[in-house]
Amino acid sequence: IRDYKVTGVQTCALPISLPWTPGQGSVQRLFALLDRGALGVDLLFLLSGYLIYGSLMRHPLPFDRYLARRLLRIYPTFLAVFLLYMLLMWLFPQRSKIPQPFWTAGAWYLLANLALLPGVVPIPPLMVVAWSLSYELVAYLAWPVLIEGLRLRSWSRGGRILLLAAGTMAFLRWGASQPEQPLIKFAVLLAGGLLWEVGQSPLAPRVPGCGLIALLAVAPLTSWLLMTWEPRVVQRWILLCLFLVVYDLVTTPESVTARLLSSRWLRHVGLVSYSFYLIHSVEIGRAHV
Repeated sequence: IRDYKVTGVQTCALPISLPWTPGQGSVQRLFALLDRGALGVDLLFLLSGYLIYGSLMRHPLPFDRYLARRLLRIYPTFLAVFLLYMLLMWLFPQRSKIPQPFWTAGAWYLLANLALLPGVVPIPPLMVVAWSLSYELVAYLAWPVLIEGLRLRSWSRGGRILLLAAGTMAFLRWGASQPEQPLIKFAVLLAGGLLWEVGQSPLAPRVPGCGLIALLAVAPLTSWLLMTWEPRVVQRWILLCLFLVVYDLVTTPESVTARLLSSRWLRHVGLVSYSFYLIHSVEIGRAHV
């Protein structure tokens, strides 16, 4: 799956998807604003839903072939970092997260991490940032089941939009009453599919330039709002700006925003963003100790 302008957005999302260690003063406020990287991860989930749903709707694949491709996207880098963690915990046993005794509790803990259970299942992750992969894996399994099970390709576009919008709102409403549950993350993934459908519709209103205006406005206005508003309020402003950027990309593919985010250097960084996201967890884990 390759969409260069979306890859550019992934590059922009990377710095705000990492759970930076808080500092003092304005740095601490920025840390609270980013919600330990959750804001950027939500944007990455939105893009994932957009890409996976759109790809399956355009190009149906046998389930085994589709799943093999998705697992090859996740596991090689994940296993490399997983082995690095194992080596570091062998070298520094006092910092090990692996429960004892190893052949009972420890082995099950490692198998659960290899199966990408921490995140959806309340298990502490071996890698600080790997919890997001649990949601991705569930989404990889759920999208083809939803599309093939309900025969969505035979539906009208309006019907699919209503279904995805209803599902997104239901998960948001349910998740709002259970903030510690993963339901809101699934709402964001569903919203990615909804965004693809809206972008494909000829009835979707086109607002060329809204994404570029949002990109130019997000940094200075966020800095000003941080001095006077609570982080949660500023988060809504950032989310609005990010939504305008992505909406501009999917409804006006030839816009200035799309050309800007398709630049070669952004694409190159975006292509290795997943590797950096996992590798950075080694440093985060060291800072948390």
